[in-house]
Amino acid sequence: MSPTSPRKTPGLFIGIGAIFLLIAASSFANAFVLELGGGVVTNRAGGLYLHSRDGRETELVEVDARQDDLPILRDLGQPWVADDGSVLFSGMVFESGRPRWIMFRAEAGDSLGRVMRISIPGAKGAFPEPVMNVDPRPELDVGGGLVFVARDVNNSEAIFRISEGELSRLAAVGDATPDGRRLKHIEFGSVTSGAPGACAFVGFLEGDKQAELLVSKQDGLRAMAVEGDSAAGGGVFKRNFGLPAAVSPLPRIEGNLVAFTARTTTGEGLFVYDAKLQQIPLSGMSCGKAGLNFYSTGRPGLDANGRLALQAQCDNAPVLVSADAYRRHEVLVATSPEAQLGPVLASVADPFVLDSGAILFGGSNADQREAIYELTSGKMLEDLTQTRADAVPAADTLESTKHTVCAVTVSANRNGDFAYLGSALSHN
Repeated sequence: MSPTSPRKTPGLFIGIGAIFLLIAASSFANAFVLELGGGVVTNRAGGLYLHSRDGRETELVEVDARQDDLPILRDLGQPWVADDGSVLFSGMVFESGRPRWIMFRAEAGDSLGRVMRISIPGAKGAFPEPVMNVDPRPELDVGGGLVFVARDVNNSEAIFRISEGELSRLAAVGDATPDGRRLKHIEFGSVTSGAPGACAFVGFLEGDKQAELLVSKQDGLRAMAVEGDSAAGGGVFKRNFGLPAAVSPLPRIEGNLVAFTARTTTGEGLFVYDAKLQQIPLSGMSCGKAGLNFYSTGRPGLDANGRLALQAQCDNAPVLVSADAYRRHEVLVATSPEAQLGPVLASVADPFVLDSGAILFGGSNADQREAIYELTSGKMLEDLTQTRADAVPAADTLESTKHTVCAVTVSANRNGDFAYLGSALSHN
């Protein structure tokens, strides 16, 4: 197992028409820890909130509160937002003194705020049943299948999919790549869905080799990049791969486009996989003498047109970079030492690329207030949340609508709906 510490990017200054970034020591105010190796999500955020594209804030569920016919939840996992604005998430309950995670779906549209429990069909003897003792991080793939990760009754890690009332297993420890290398470990927090019946994740192959992996119903398990193997663009891959982002590239709904960062013996790199692995050159940018010299190991923002956004570093100062996965061409680098200083962001979280061309991300300012920001295609920065955000409760039993924002938990769809965890504020 390879647990990692929370991923943080310090020191962001926003200027007029450009982004100028400077390092500043900081940490997130809310206690949120994602341990990839153990699949553990620990947070003391008290509620789950949805910010709809029309600007409405809704509190969907609250920890330790009675809500309709739902069980009383003792903790909440990382949310995920579907294109229709519905939210998938997991909640933790205690049974016989042991934690168990239950998956839920919060509806959007006319049924906004209605929360339903997701049932897991039986495996019918085809493979060991999943055991929900860690946050399964549910997502929908492009085909509408629900993908989640769990250990089975033999304490072995696996990735499961629910579609049309049937449970299938996409990948499991012991599966082999076409060249015979067997999967030894799945990093739970890395799994992300793509084309129907497909997902990308970080794992370990036999020989203790870390790898970027892609699994699909059609092609089984494939290794896109493996520690110690030759890297596209030169050099050899090293350990510490970044979290992958995966989509079905337009117009090929059955295809997979995956993006991730990686370390090689020749330096840092941004890579895309679409049938084969390629490195995206980000050279030639106005980015100091040394150019980009560090890429975040967080999950890049990626859309179906191949547009990318990620955190990087230029001459020891963090920058926000946008690129195009198909033209292999950097299309936006906002960095200027002459930029007029504006609002200060002390930390930023992984970005999301919206259909509008905007980039959405969580962050905290110099006063450690966490918020969700949108950087428009016109380079304007907007704070989409407030210090004491107001939310309409989804149920009468949810008492508090004033809350903070836990920026590292944000999840957004391509239309601009986003969900996050937060902590209720007192009425005083």
